[in-house]
Amino acid sequence: MTMPDYKQRTIKLIPKRHGDETWGCAYRVIDISSTGWRFHKGYSYGFASREKAAMAALEEAKRIIEALEPLAHHPWPTPRTVLRNYENRIRKFLVWS
Repeated sequence: MTMPDYKQRTIKLIPKRHGDETWGCAYRVIDISSTGWRFHKGYSYGFASREKAAMAALEEAKRIIEALEPLAHHPWPTPRTVLRNYENRIRKFLVWS
């Protein structure tokens, strides 16, 4: 099947019909980096049609790619922000006491 690209990674889908008239779809995420190739694979199964199985496999593969993305860097909080958060927690604690 076609190999859609998602965030500079290639997804290969291989739908297959089973004996119980359900469809499944194997997927492979091909990740090419400076250190080499990596593969992440899986399988979605139990669908009534080929298209539904392929779409489910594509969504699973996209979730894997999202998990592979580096986390966004958040700036360190200022001391004022840290103290304000601490103060708010102490207030909530004292209210419940």
